[in-house]
Amino acid sequence: MSDWLSWITYATQTRYAGAYLTAQAFDGRRQYVGLPQSPRQNCTIPAADAFVCRYPDGDSYVNERYPPSVADPQINLVASFVFPVAAMVFNVLLYVAPLPSYIKAKFRE
Repeated sequence: MSDWLSWITYATQTRYAGAYLTAQAFDGRRQYVGLPQSPRQNCTIPAADAFVCRYPDGDSYVNERYPPSVADPQINLVASFVFPVAAMVFNVLLYVAPLPSYIKAKFRE
């Protein structure tokens, strides 16, 4: 994933929810280390094709997608709830704010 696309994901709720769920499912579990990617391709060989064997096991994928510096489960859980609460507050402010007079005049009979 390119760097700019990676930085855009910080503005989405799915990044924080995914990081939280990944931490709950995979942190501290070592059964995903060393799993082969495919029975036809051995990705543990150092001379293996880099394009085919980008992730030699599930643990390396998770570590690249959610590095330990951004994988704090509590912060990610709070951040995933901040998005809907902020949208609700913004929606309430839109409905509470009065309409401008030129819009009211447009719809008067």
